[in-house]
Amino acid sequence: MNPSAPRLGAQVFINRTDTPGQVAAHFATLAASGLRLARLFVFWDHVNPSRDTWIWHNYDAAFDAAARHGIGVVPTLFAQCPPGWLRLTQGNQSVGPLENPALRAASLDYVRRTVSRWAAHPALDSWITWNEASLTLPRDNSTLPLFQAWLRTRYADDISRYNRQYYRQFASFAEIDFEPLNQLSPIPSRTETADWIDFSADYLVAKLRELNDAIRALDAHHPVHLNPHNLLEAKTLRAGQSIWREAAAFDFLGCSLHPVWHCTRYPAQRRLDAVALTNDLMRAATPGPEQHYWVSELQGGPALLSGFEPGTPTPLDLHAWLWESLGAGARAIVFWSLNVRTDGGEGGEWALLDCLGRPSRRLQAASRVAASINRHAALLGPARPPSTPIKILHSEATWRLGLLEGSDETPNLPRNREAAADALGAAHALLAPLGHEIGFLDEPAVLRRAWFADTRLLVLPGCYVLEEGTLAVLRDFVAQGGIVVADDLCGWKDPAAWVRLGPAAEPHAALFGADLADYEAHSAPLSLSPESSAPLVGWLVRADLEPRPDTGTTVLARWPDGPAAITAHEHPSGGCALRLGTRFFQPAFTDPVAAKNNGTWLRTWLRSRLPAASFTLAGAPPGIRLRQLTHPEGTLLIVYDPSARASTFTLSAPMPGLWRLSSSLPPFATGQSCHVELSPQEPALVLFTPLNP
Repeated sequence: MNPSAPRLGAQVFINRTDTPGQVAAHFATLAASGLRLARLFVFWDHVNPSRDTWIWHNYDAAFDAAARHGIGVVPTLFAQCPPGWLRLTQGNQSVGPLENPALRAASLDYVRRTVSRWAAHPALDSWITWNEASLTLPRDNSTLPLFQAWLRTRYADDISRYNRQYYRQFASFAEIDFEPLNQLSPIPSRTETADWIDFSADYLVAKLRELNDAIRALDAHHPVHLNPHNLLEAKTLRAGQSIWREAAAFDFLGCSLHPVWHCTRYPAQRRLDAVALTNDLMRAATPGPEQHYWVSELQGGPALLSGFEPGTPTPLDLHAWLWESLGAGARAIVFWSLNVRTDGGEGGEWALLDCLGRPSRRLQAASRVAASINRHAALLGPARPPSTPIKILHSEATWRLGLLEGSDETPNLPRNREAAADALGAAHALLAPLGHEIGFLDEPAVLRRAWFADTRLLVLPGCYVLEEGTLAVLRDFVAQGGIVVADDLCGWKDPAAWVRLGPAAEPHAALFGADLADYEAHSAPLSLSPESSAPLVGWLVRADLEPRPDTGTTVLARWPDGPAAITAHEHPSGGCALRLGTRFFQPAFTDPVAAKNNGTWLRTWLRSRLPAASFTLAGAPPGIRLRQLTHPEGTLLIVYDPSARASTFTLSAPMPGLWRLSSSLPPFATGQSCHVELSPQEPALVLFTPLNP
């Protein structure tokens, strides 16, 4: 976490049969390619193959070779994955019984031995505590006392509050036992299942904190981070992953980003949108100073058998993925992986080296980007993510309940279990053409209100579940001049799946200046036509909105038989709450007509209310992408073509300024615009410094 330029790197996979010489050779390859980071999986099973036997020579060789070549090493610990001689799991990446006292003591011993061995080594860069941290907890006597204690906290030590939420009744929290989660019931317990998923997230964070404490007790100087994965789907919540809770335990976050694992809900031609969304989510969630985050794993080679779908990144893919991530503010990007592993489910796949151990076309593409980073180090080093006037609510409560209430995972079916995640992805894509960087908030951050100062627009895509108090906070935001946009049955349920009707619905009506009079469920797409607009596409929900008199609420569209379908509640401050009475964002995830019509209408409505985009492109070929970073001297613009074509275009700014292609060169233009020539396979990095800031 320093002002040096972003770094590229790769996982060096140490196989059981490797020799120290083979390991060292990989670091020479990294150095020759301009990659300055090496991630290592320090498998407990590899370094402790039998009781009282510890073997470190290959890993020591890696550290020493890294030091010779000026490469930083990022060890990933596997304290949760016991070695084979303990006979507790099926493989060296399988999570063991974490509440087993003997395993717990042994795992902490493994951490102490590993960290103390390299804490003072000059090649050490940072630690990763747990690869893609996730687990599926057993519902047995090992977790029951922990779950009871968690429920006691959740329900404020008041068993009557618990009993009001649950069907089975108890006289004390100590009496609570495990009921099967109604797996055979056509109406499973929403509250119990949601609580168990929520408990799993808190349990995992507690285990991560315990391991972090063990690392930091021996090394207080190097940062500790984590790489959550599959950020674009809700199903990881079942395995305890919550990026917002995990963030609080770490110095910063990284993430895994494998399009064949983590972006398969997106069609192939939109995978770059998924890369952008993953980066923006990670940037928002990281606790690191100045939003310091990494892409800790990026697909580097072919995945024939070990992804959700087969696929190999082309050099053009890597060019686009790297510059999209760098433009979002990633401070490091680490490929998975340099070389192949020789065993396991990923054996023979994912590598940047070819089958003969030579640099592939993919590694050559990564090397070109590394060289470009080096040339532009003075520009990229101090650049940081900007503040984001547009933010999207990432509602884990909605994602969690959607897992229980959805009936499929197919993206083009409205009632799928990932509907809220799809709606969030669509909202991100629909808002991107406005020309502003986009941020995210979770609900605890919303309730803290600190985001009011730098936010003009908050969008709630598909957020039919909201925490208590969120709607009242949003009303205060609008009263201070903010804009809120919400679709679906916004805030209709609380996180335990209880419906808000009557007085409980009042915060919703007060925010939007309209009551939810009725709703209908539809299996076919819905159509509504605001004035002077192509028909908009809705899904599943038809909400009939009833504006309250004397509230400044206007009707922007009606259903064919008359009830209001879209309302806007204007506030004297200039704030506004826009209510879209259907699933407006989710269909735009898969339906090109919805993406075009809904996006055009929404952006038209917003442009008169939002500050104009700071920078615009003119004359560029379709597909050119523009990202913005703050810089001590102004704004750093990263413009690249995913197709790596040569092109020319004009960049415009809202005020006169100096335009520079390198901080070491004099300005090449002065004024509100400049002419830029984009070379093949090279981005344009342009520094704009206002003349009158």
